[in-house]
Amino acid sequence: MPEEIYRIVLGVDIWDEEMPRKVKEMGCNIAHCFGAFASHDTLDTQRDLVLSRCQAHGIKLMPYVTYRSAKYTGLLESQDIGNIQTYSSHPALFGWQLFEEPGNEIDRGNITPANLKQAIQARYNQVKAVCPNLPLGITSCINLAWRDPYDALDIFLPNNYCCNPGKTDAQTIETLEHWHGIGTERGNWILDLINKGKIIIPTLQAYIRSGEDPEYLRGKIALQYNWWKDTYKSPHVSYFVYSHILAYPVIYDGVKELNEELAGALVYPCPYCRATFSSQEELDAHIASEHPGVAVYYSEGERDGYVHETGAVNTDEPTMRVKIYPGYTRRGFVSFDTSDIPDNAVIDAAYLRVYVDHFEAGKNKGGTINVNYLLYGTLEVGDYDRTPQAANIATIKPGTSDGVWVNSSNFTQVNKAGRSQYRLQYDAGEDISVYLGSGNGSHAPELHLAWHIGEEFTTEDITCSTCESNLRITRSSIVENNRSLNCPICGKYVGEGTKVEVLSAPLIDRLREQIRALDAKVVEIEKAIIAVRTQIDAIKKDLGL
Repeated sequence: MPEEIYRIVLGVDIWDEEMPRKVKEMGCNIAHCFGAFASHDTLDTQRDLVLSRCQAHGIKLMPYVTYRSAKYTGLLESQDIGNIQTYSSHPALFGWQLFEEPGNEIDRGNITPANLKQAIQARYNQVKAVCPNLPLGITSCINLAWRDPYDALDIFLPNNYCCNPGKTDAQTIETLEHWHGIGTERGNWILDLINKGKIIIPTLQAYIRSGEDPEYLRGKIALQYNWWKDTYKSPHVSYFVYSHILAYPVIYDGVKELNEELAGALVYPCPYCRATFSSQEELDAHIASEHPGVAVYYSEGERDGYVHETGAVNTDEPTMRVKIYPGYTRRGFVSFDTSDIPDNAVIDAAYLRVYVDHFEAGKNKGGTINVNYLLYGTLEVGDYDRTPQAANIATIKPGTSDGVWVNSSNFTQVNKAGRSQYRLQYDAGEDISVYLGSGNGSHAPELHLAWHIGEEFTTEDITCSTCESNLRITRSSIVENNRSLNCPICGKYVGEGTKVEVLSAPLIDRLREQIRALDAKVVEIEKAIIAVRTQIDAIKKDLGL
């Protein structure tokens, strides 16, 4: 499904009553703020008011998770976690910022890269435990020395400090390429993050330093955006910094023009690798080219359905009901026969596609449906709360419209030995009730997955034509993993593979026999020499010499 392009402005003043209107008029749809929202001095009523203003203007907020300075790399306090739990379900909350330029602490000598990586992972786990459905991000300078810690995140907002006074366009691009690792031995680490499914939202440099002028930076905004779009197909943007954009009309106009260009656009993300495209046709061509092992499975009507918390089981209706309400909660179940997937297949990514038939009249809409991997076999009463093989592997956001298809987020839990089965349930929300298509109707749930055959190894025993050694060559099913191999005994080329082993070496054996024979002769000669020396010594003694 197409998604809206993220247009974020960084560092807003949340106490400015006009902030949401200004952000909206600028053409952005997300406002980012630092520690004020998370401050322990901020009242819940103040936070509620900020979010209500954002919601009224159709924008979302991405606050920092703690009031502490960016130097702090420890775990969050209980009050921070309480704020996250309280506000993560607010419709105007986009996600949370975990860290602000944490790599600076490496440069300051306050933390090692390894310890920073652990700190980022620990805070990510801490927040995900109470906020599993919203994206968690990090804003940071781009620097090759910091590239490895940024794994525990959903969104990366790299700050492009590449427009120092007097830099030409070519120098700006050269700086970006270097910081990204393009052409270096390490390789492109931004591309690594994209391939891991992370969303990249580049921060375009749009703030004034001494010696810089607004007209110069306005041109740099477009230059940076076009480079990111061409290099990574990433359509999302963010801008630094809010106050400077408002202060300089030339920069403001440039940001607004770019946002107007993007405002009506949609991005089509690949469900398998999260590469983005501007049309469904481009996405389809990409999937056909890059993910040829794509398959679609349809839910089995006799095995899908829903279970009421009171114990009723239904498997024969054209829709399945997923609902949360005390005493009336229902959980949906879907089942797919995936036994034809090869045992040696590696699942790259999978997602569920379900049809939102309609919402129950008089009930709330939307919410987030959690997906549990539960191999239940035939649907029974106990499956309502049976412990799954894996919990919360993905989420489905049904939205608020009837008669639409929606996709879950990606997961990899697929049963290659039989049926892949999943439980769909609301774990949070109030009086939400949605009817999804079932395998008994005309809109059966779908399981889309991409896989590839994992690496396999075969062996071949051969005899070296030069030294007659008996060798075993191991070859990979992935051709590019094989290399030229030479006989370990004589060095002759013997074929392609991953390794070569010596089973036996007749030439070496013969040489060893000859050496043993020569050793024996040497022993005999040494004995003869000792005997001769003994005789000479005896003669010398008789002669008195």
